[in-house]
Amino acid sequence: MILILMPMNVRRDQERYASSLDKLLSFSEHSKGTPPYTSGEILESQRYFRRGHVFHDAVHDLESFFWVLVHICLTRKGPGGVRREELEEENENEEFTPFRRVIFCFFDSSDDTMRANKRHLFLNPDHLEEFVLANFHDYFHTLKGLVKEWFHVLLLAHQFHAFEYHNIHDMVVEILDKALGSMPAESIDEAGQAVLDKRKVDIEELHGNPFGKLQPSPHPHVSPSNQRQMSAVPSSPPSSPTPVPKRRRLITLQERKDVVKDNVEDVVSDLLS
Repeated sequence: MILILMPMNVRRDQERYASSLDKLLSFSEHSKGTPPYTSGEILESQRYFRRGHVFHDAVHDLESFFWVLVHICLTRKGPGGVRREELEEENENEEFTPFRRVIFCFFDSSDDTMRANKRHLFLNPDHLEEFVLANFHDYFHTLKGLVKEWFHVLLLAHQFHAFEYHNIHDMVVEILDKALGSMPAESIDEAGQAVLDKRKVDIEELHGNPFGKLQPSPHPHVSPSNQRQMSAVPSSPPSSPTPVPKRRRLITLQERKDVVKDNVEDVVSDLLS
């Protein structure tokens, strides 16, 4: 059974590892990433299915992405990042204890506990349904098939280091594309649409600005008398002795490719001449 390394006193262990910032800083010294989302192989420097040194490869990056998605589906109750009520500190209902243990052992415990449970899950893949997928919030129910298929590809990649290992990126992208294509547009509810609309606004405000999001200035209140006075003021601003610098435009990926291509052609031409 999974979660075999679950400490007896959950609250005491949670307090012990409450300083997440210290844990992240100490972990970053080894350049491994963020512990809760890091592959168990990287955490342990040991392969899941065989002995031997672990080289950080694409399969570990795709596994990290997998754990990020699983964490969202387990701990959030919909778009916008709203945390589930079952995980709030004031909710002491013992009914949610098994669910909280799953979150704790995979994401909020010590490095030893997290990597042991990740290894155990890959060595016992039938536990994915019972302990992970069964605890997804209802909002993410449609993603269970995607997560299950993604996990299966990771399992084959780790176990055999063959086709799936060397083509993991293309295979995961194909899984994601298939999942997105199977979701009808009308499945986006009001809350999801609100998040998408906000993201569109953020992207529009960020476009062309290399220094981050622009904060819109509040509109000043103008009284009728001031409005009449302002109407007599010319609309065009006075000329400034110092020209206003133009806003820097972000270089697109295609433009970067064109620059690289031109440089390569110049080098080849010089060599041939």
